[in-house]
Amino acid sequence: MKPQVARVFQRQSNPGLDGHPPGFPLDSQGMTGHGPKGPNYRRFPSREALRSDKIHGHLSTPLASQMLASHAKQMRAKSAIVLILFVALNSIWSCSKPPPFGDKIKVAASIFPLADIVRNVGGDLVEVEVLIPPGASPHVFEPTPEAFRKFAQTRLFVMVGAGLEFWAQKLITATAGEDLVVVRAIDGVHLLRVDENHPALQKHQAEDREVPHEGDEHQGSNPHVWLDPLVVESLAQRIALALIELSPEHAQDLRQRLDRYLEKLNDLDETIRETVRQFPNKEFVAFHPAWSYFARRYGLVEVAVIQQSPGREPTPKDLQKIIQAIEDYGIKAVFAEPQLNPSAASAIASEAGVKVLFLDPLGGPDLLGRDSYIGLMDYNLEIMREAML
Repeated sequence: MKPQVARVFQRQSNPGLDGHPPGFPLDSQGMTGHGPKGPNYRRFPSREALRSDKIHGHLSTPLASQMLASHAKQMRAKSAIVLILFVALNSIWSCSKPPPFGDKIKVAASIFPLADIVRNVGGDLVEVEVLIPPGASPHVFEPTPEAFRKFAQTRLFVMVGAGLEFWAQKLITATAGEDLVVVRAIDGVHLLRVDENHPALQKHQAEDREVPHEGDEHQGSNPHVWLDPLVVESLAQRIALALIELSPEHAQDLRQRLDRYLEKLNDLDETIRETVRQFPNKEFVAFHPAWSYFARRYGLVEVAVIQQSPGREPTPKDLQKIIQAIEDYGIKAVFAEPQLNPSAASAIASEAGVKVLFLDPLGGPDLLGRDSYIGLMDYNLEIMREAML
């Protein structure tokens, strides 16, 4: 049997990597319609007039029956006209207004931040399933049989790419049809390697490259692009374009929701820039290279990471270099993550005499203050402010 191949939706108006992307480029494709004028109604005699017909002071039963029968026939004709008019007007309304959000577009997102972005753009039009549960690490996640079953109904799949969802192709091939639309966060982004831009560990980086997942065209690339808000602006635009392709009659509503969300992302970007500008020191040590794109965007320096990838423990030489970097740069805290074991970070922080603070790259729907992408980034900015001011 020939495997099903999904379409990767890469069209975008502007990647927006070096500045703010422009507004949404498409016009509404909603239809308008005008119906014919309603029919003229005939004025019927009142029931009281029919019932009061008397001859010489006595009720004329045959005449009354005849007139009542005539009235009933006229009422049936009137009801038929009203029914025809209602059907015609309902047809006109269905052409001039988008259909209701009864049949939602089923969307699968690999991680919670992407799901929240989809919900902000799609609103009531979408039903979003998060594949990787909150608290789990994307780097070691494997889909369950239940995830395979639900994915079979998916029309839009929003993923990161660059090997983060190393199981994605298996999931798509096994369950998805040819009409599945795929949007990847990495498209249009200049990707970093997981082992670059860490000055304290540069001597070991060339010798200890990460082994890529087989078949991944972005071998050894750092997938954490969603932690750059301007990359998310571009991603939100491409999600909107994909939803319009799937539901063109709702283009106007999607465009309006996108514009509102882009304004919020723009405000987030400005807040981060203003806050980072106040940091006297720009250097930091992270548990693993989740914050490389954030650092590149806002002028910070990730001098070292404790684990290049989950499960790869630092060597004794690496530990000494990280501790030395903490002292050399005057770093006040080591950043750990709630999804990964912090024991190595705690040991380094204890040796260097600094504290451990937790940055969260994923968030979750039940985590107060981290239950949206923007809330998550605000939370992380406050943690950075505590460590770097």
